[in-house]
Amino acid sequence: MFDEGRLGRVRIVEANAALRAAIVRAVVGSGFEASASAEAGSPTDRALEARHALHVIDLAAPGAPGWLVDPGARARSLFLAADRAEAAELARRYGPELAVLVKPFSAQALEAKLLARLQGREDRRGPPLDPILQTRDERFARTLERAWRVARQDGPLCIAGELGTGRRALAQAVVALSRRAGLPCLAIEGIGLPAGPGDALERELAEQILRARDGTLLVIEPADWSPRAQAALLAPLRALEEEDAPRCITLARGPIDPGLGEGRILVELAYRLAGPTLVLPPIRERAVDQIELCSAIARRVARELGRATPVVDRGVLETLARDGFPGNRLGIERRLRSALIGSPDAAASDAPPVRERDARDAPATSSASVDLRVLERDAIVRALGLSKGNRTHASNALGISVRTLRNKIREYGLR
Repeated sequence: MFDEGRLGRVRIVEANAALRAAIVRAVVGSGFEASASAEAGSPTDRALEARHALHVIDLAAPGAPGWLVDPGARARSLFLAADRAEAAELARRYGPELAVLVKPFSAQALEAKLLARLQGREDRRGPPLDPILQTRDERFARTLERAWRVARQDGPLCIAGELGTGRRALAQAVVALSRRAGLPCLAIEGIGLPAGPGDALERELAEQILRARDGTLLVIEPADWSPRAQAALLAPLRALEEEDAPRCITLARGPIDPGLGEGRILVELAYRLAGPTLVLPPIRERAVDQIELCSAIARRVARELGRATPVVDRGVLETLARDGFPGNRLGIERRLRSALIGSPDAAASDAPPVRERDARDAPATSSASVDLRVLERDAIVRALGLSKGNRTHASNALGISVRTLRNKIREYGLR
């Protein structure tokens, strides 16, 4: 079930050299192999078809229109649109099954679209390829089956679970399966929103919702927002016609109803966000998945560090399980990264004693390629894990502002 190698070869077609290089880095970082070209070439080229599982094609690149008109080429391609209007026109012309991503986009959004396209959206019954959502646990599998059903509906949805259980990954998979795939998908959260007098808060939220119009809005922990921030979120949602409003997907530690009963969320906002609730189990409750999941995470961490993939055996698993997998995926990543780096604070009681595979299996990248971004991400993951996801406490421990921490969490995709 868990892929031992890369996910397949992706061809990037992008005329802009800088953007082409950035997309290649993102694709390789997601576990794919990649090749790149400035021109699309012929959609009937059998050599291109044989060598590549997917094609990412900027519609502004020379030759791109030919891939749109060829049904077979459309089915194995992800197209990059210049703006939402172009994406909407493509959806009208070719149908909602056309895979489109609107520029600018994040590496996480690109990865989600590629994974969804690789499995095929026409009759998708299995889980997405993100390891956190791959399972042999029957109860979790039923939750995912329900997620695929509600993905094609268009009402609000709540994804509940602890930090690091895959809430963001599931939200991305749901969006990729929905009729709003390829349209803007924005995340907003109360921490770091403008405070103080004036209307900066109201203006920022109104602008965010306008940008997400026709697409999807991910609302992070709304019950933790101040009453003023909740009202500022509610006002533009109320003003939009139903057909223009974004689909709201709430990511929270628990269902919305308790927050309503405790008076922590405005009644009308709760009603607008309320919908089916998908509860994701913590990794400590997924015993049948733990060793495979840890192995998949270890492969990804090793790729980031340019190290040989470590062996995750029963002893490593027992070390990770001893504290109940705090932080879930983020905690596993942090502890494995500390062990591979040989961080001074990676004590035997904290970092599992991983063993690297034979050097012949190691990536070509030098083991000395660990950079400051990797160390910074590790420090943030550690602080979030120790603070149980409380960003105020984590920012204090890191010596940075909550707004800076929020931006770093978004930059590194730590949802």
